[in-house]
Amino acid sequence: MKKDILKNEQSLKTDLNTSDFLWKIINRFDFYMGSTNTKATVVVAFNTFVFSAIILKWRELLPFFGEHRTAIFVANILMIIAAMASLASLTVTYFVINPYLKSPKIPTSYHSKLFFGHVSEFIKPEEYHECVKACNDEEWVKDLCFQAHALADGLANKFKLMKLAILIILWGQLLPLALILLIKLSTIIIDASK
Repeated sequence: MKKDILKNEQSLKTDLNTSDFLWKIINRFDFYMGSTNTKATVVVAFNTFVFSAIILKWRELLPFFGEHRTAIFVANILMIIAAMASLASLTVTYFVINPYLKSPKIPTSYHSKLFFGHVSEFIKPEEYHECVKACNDEEWVKDLCFQAHALADGLANKFKLMKLAILIILWGQLLPLALILLIKLSTIIIDASK
């Protein structure tokens, strides 16, 4: 078993050189960045729908509670909570979709030849061309490692923020809205028992 694992590892190393392997990692992180942004658009659409529905239909919802003043008061509070949670989730989601533009830069020893922000700092394309031609394999591997690490940092932050935005939806919007439905159901039961 151990021999097979070692053989597979050696096969992987011979099939992929280090820079090819790092490019695959970077491409994988780029895919995750794109999918996170796609999920964020769904969260934005949902939050916009919930917030708009609450604000636009507020006055139309309150008569459904009849003469139950306590139910109306609690429903108002719960709708405020849900609306504020929508805004909070939208704010967090903004930080998810905000482009990640960080890349390490060490003035005397590292300036990326891959990160567009650093490439754009070259005044002329010929300067960039000369810089790229002068790089050896070890410098490219270092640059790829730094870029993979920078993308991983950005991606970890995006996932953390996306999780927070979804938790806000679950506990700050869906729970209060479900409680509003339960309050309505209880008013129906109370009215039916009279």
